[in-house]
Amino acid sequence: MEDKLIVAGEFKDYISAEMAKQSLEDAGIKVFIDGDDTSNIFSGISAIKGPSLMVFQADAEKAGEILAQMNNKEEQ
Repeated sequence: MEDKLIVAGEFKDYISAEMAKQSLEDAGIKVFIDGDDTSNIFSGISAIKGPSLMVFQADAEKAGEILAQMNNKEEQ
């Protein structure tokens, strides 16, 4: 089951998703961005879902911790 992809996070825009992706990759986690093209083209339409970060299930807990730390830093 380790090679199953799951959503680690959802973002409102491509830039936020790309920054999070880079942080996860720096920690050695392989990451894929899903849905980035549509959200770039139609970013002002609320019905369009933003990009999601996909990680392997084995990395999900570590990815969640890193993303939570990033969110805490943004709130400060």
